Amino acid sequence: MKSANVFHLVGAHLCLFYLFIKAELKEKLARMYEVKDPNAIFVFKFRTHFGGGKSTGFGLIYDSVESAKKYEPKYRLIRVI
Repeated sequence: MKSANVFHLVGAHLCLFYLFIKAELKEKLARMYEVKDPNAIFVFKFRTHFGGGKSTGFGLIYDSVESAKKYEPKYRLIRVI
């Protein structure tokens, strides 16, 4: 489990930020940690700090999508779809 800090525009609403940036964040993490498939990365629990500009959340990186499906909770698998 990794903790991630994301810096973004001040005033960006968390829900909109999370929906539009989640795929981009997964791709960036895939490049940083040399993961072949970004779908094997799950990011969640992002919270915006007071004053905005920075969000902190968690991410899990699995070896493959199959192992992610095996170990991830069902509710998180549904959210990805």
